[in-house]
Amino acid sequence: MASYLYDVISRRAPSPEKVFIENHDGAKITYGDLAAGSARIANVLRALGVRPGDRVEVVHFVGGG
Repeated sequence: MASYLYDVISRRAPSPEKVFIENHDGAKITYGDLAAGSARIANVLRALGVRPGDRVEVVHFVGGG
């Protein structure tokens, strides 16, 4: 059975206010932030017709200028 990232995170998240990740500048993302962002992305993908089992490519550009 496939595990989806949102499901894995939501099952293992200690609590919404706990810090999930912090960058070198001190900016933090909590488990609650992560869950909310994941839900927003999932809703957009569903609205675009993406269904469970479909593959979606994720591209992230860093820096630039």
